[in-house]
Amino acid sequence: FSSVPSHGGCTLGMVRRHAARQQFTLAEHAEEQQRLRIQRLREQHQEERLEALRQKLIISGTLTATEAARLTVNDVPDEDKDLSGAKLKDMGSLRPYSSKRRRALLRAAGVVRIDREEKRQLQELRR
Repeated sequence: FSSVPSHGGCTLGMVRRHAARQQFTLAEHAEEQQRLRIQRLREQHQEERLEALRQKLIISGTLTATEAARLTVNDVPDEDKDLSGAKLKDMGSLRPYSSKRRRALLRAAGVVRIDREEKRQLQELRR
């Protein structure tokens, strides 16, 4: 697979060597991506519920901010943890990174020089 950003002039790139390799059929890949997406959304939802619980307990005076900071997702009541895949699918979708944010990520990762020629190549690919 390769990916071309929908706008902007730099991709996030990949390392030259990878630690793991997996092979999938296209159908298996789609299923795996969906499973991972649902897992990420579930984790995000649990973190949001945890933060809401912390705020509720602090405001009510049940816990101090320090005590609330020690809570984990395991402290969220079970009924708040369980979400169906259908509900998770409706929660959101991935948002593209802006060119500025991609460049910032690359620089933060230690990339010294961002290839300007890539911008032209990406524009050609999008045509």
